[in-house]
Amino acid sequence: MNNYTEVFNARTLPYVPTYDEILKKIQNRYRKLKVKGKGWRSRKRLELERIELVYNILLSEINKVIDDAIDMNKLHPFYRELIKLLINHNEYERCINELKRSRKLLRRFFIRYRSLVKEKRINLEEVKEEERKRLIFRYLTEIKKIRREAIGRMLSTVKRKRKCLEIIKKSYIALRNIPSINADAPSIIVAGMPQVGKSTLVSKISSAKPEVAPYPFTTKSIIIGHIRIEKPYETLIQVIDTPGLLDRPLSERNKIELQAILALRHLRGIIIYLIDTSINRYYSFREQINVLKEILDAFRDKEIIVALNKIDEATQRDIDEALKQVIEIGIPRDKIFLISALHGYNVKTLLDVVLNKLLTCKC
Repeated sequence: MNNYTEVFNARTLPYVPTYDEILKKIQNRYRKLKVKGKGWRSRKRLELERIELVYNILLSEINKVIDDAIDMNKLHPFYRELIKLLINHNEYERCINELKRSRKLLRRFFIRYRSLVKEKRINLEEVKEEERKRLIFRYLTEIKKIRREAIGRMLSTVKRKRKCLEIIKKSYIALRNIPSINADAPSIIVAGMPQVGKSTLVSKISSAKPEVAPYPFTTKSIIIGHIRIEKPYETLIQVIDTPGLLDRPLSERNKIELQAILALRHLRGIIIYLIDTSINRYYSFREQINVLKEILDAFRDKEIIVALNKIDEATQRDIDEALKQVIEIGIPRDKIFLISALHGYNVKTLLDVVLNKLLTCKC
């Protein structure tokens, strides 16, 4: 059994501060440090507190980024490929590893310079008052020098990684809108070329309310809705609205189209492939059938049901022609439905068949 994280929740990605934000936080806290008590020992404690403050803030901010980094090995293949598609994952991994090295360096500097301050000694026995003041002044000056060097080197260590912090930050921004899809849950995957009615169908059969607009390429990312089944046992069915697929080879597809292919390849479920039969269809039957054939070849392990959509805006001749072409490529007649997603015609029948298949088979 695979130990994949069931759902990748992009909302849990950490906030990644810039170097300037970290520096400002240090400056605000640094100003509040005051000498507690009198004498040179109190001044020495203050310098130690300053070193510790800078180290602790830098370490805390770096740890948050490292500890909450994406572990690709624990993600389902669907999310692994999707993340690699949306961000430069090699750059992301490189930056996480560089921060890990910086963390070790910070620790080394902290231990070294704290020890230098602690081990710094002053001998005031049998020393006259005037000489005593000079010795204390020189002693504190040396400690301040150690403190400045310590803080300077620790800040420089993180400053050199400011570009990496920016890369990680931009990566998370790019991943914020990934929907939380349970890659192992039963799913209805709605596919087809742009403007065939995918978003309309998803909004009719599930909780999703995708944008529906009269122009191609409306769906720019994967949209997810849900259907809750109470009997025979409570089940949550996912309904996935994929971006429109264009009629060209996989190697020529853009990022939006590849998201759809990822959904088809890795999600457990049944594909409903929509074909626009209306007289004002954007794409010819040949173009739509070519994409369907590509899906049949690429996803032989998936059950595919075809829905001839917008039949209320189609001629009988076009409906018959679409039906004929779909049957000719090997789709059985009982897996072809004539529907109008907009007006709900035959949508319930289609949904009942699909849900029954999902609940009774290991699709």
